[in-house]
Amino acid sequence: MPKILLLPLLLCTFAVPARATAAPVKDCPQYHKQLQAHGLPPKIFGPIIYRESRCNPASKSALRRNSTYDLGALQINSSWRTVTARTCRVSPSVVVTALLKLDCNLKVAAVLYNGGKGLGNWRATSGK
Repeated sequence: MPKILLLPLLLCTFAVPARATAAPVKDCPQYHKQLQAHGLPPKIFGPIIYRESRCNPASKSALRRNSTYDLGALQINSSWRTVTARTCRVSPSVVVTALLKLDCNLKVAAVLYNGGKGLGNWRATSGK
């Protein structure tokens, strides 16, 4: 094999791959103060809000097979009707409307987060 062809082959074999850079974290910094006020870590929940609702507190999923909705910034499932009614001081019949309000959504998230499961309620859909 001629020397000229050997050099490119060796360079390809021993080339050092470029350093992979991490993708920027997508976040909703406009909600960090409210998250902090509700006892939810902004560095954790800011990206969760982005993933769940793209920073839209009025986000509502399609009706799920179990006849529930995922609602609001953190996509709290409407099956948390009793917790939502108690936490946000609303009638169980208006839970869907209540969870579309940021303050109620974050209050319920704080109850779920601090109630022993931590991030378990959000990890079920994140693949982590």
